[in-house]
Amino acid sequence: MAFGVALVEFILILWQKNWYCATNIQQVALLETSSSFTFFAIVAFSVLPAHLPG
Repeated sequence: MAFGVALVEFILILWQKNWYCATNIQQVALLETSSSFTFFAIVAFSVLPAHLPG
């Protein structure tokens, strides 16, 4: 699933290449930041144990 985030971002960039090259840097930073936080959340949840002790 985590690899899917990077794959979707890559496909989005290829699909909207003109937008990606001509847009404001804040929009690119927002795209990169949101995809990295999504990637981090998926990885963080995937390393949790199936049953938490308690």
